[in-house]
Amino acid sequence: GLSGDPNDPAFTCTNKLIGARAFLDTYTTFIGAEAGEYCNKVGTDPNVVCSARDADGHGTHTLTTAAGNFVDSAVMWGTDRGPTSGMAPGAHVIGYRVCLDQGCFGSDSVAAVNQAIVDDVDVINFSISGGNSAFTDPVELAFLDAYANGILVNASAGNAGPAPATANHAGPWTN
Repeated sequence: GLSGDPNDPAFTCTNKLIGARAFLDTYTTFIGAEAGEYCNKVGTDPNVVCSARDADGHGTHTLTTAAGNFVDSAVMWGTDRGPTSGMAPGAHVIGYRVCLDQGCFGSDSVAAVNQAIVDDVDVINFSISGGNSAFTDPVELAFLDAYANGILVNASAGNAGPAPATANHAGPWTN
């Protein structure tokens, strides 16, 4: 497999990822980083700095679904599924990491959305649950700010359904 190290001879840079930042100040202050989360220290030390690298694959998976380049062959569990791509294979992406293994904090998510506005992105893909009250939740209101700045906001409806009122991120400014 590819190590992600550009000096690895198996690594091929596609220029797909044009930026990456971690927004984890609240998380590392109150919960602290654990071993294996790509942080320089474990615990709640104020000098904990975490990489934007995805430690569990969720962000990488959703990024590939959204913007993966075209490939001639996708082998899954030994079966070749043929040619495929993400929904927007020509897109460039910036990764904003807002969660570690124990979850996410809204303030970290708001900081990332605000940075996405500054970075002048076109689309935000937020594949994290939450946001039950579109008009009072800080992350939902950050999405409204993004929408007001011309950014298309796509947010996960969550996994709680199918009962009524179980969909998250239901603001009219999110898809």
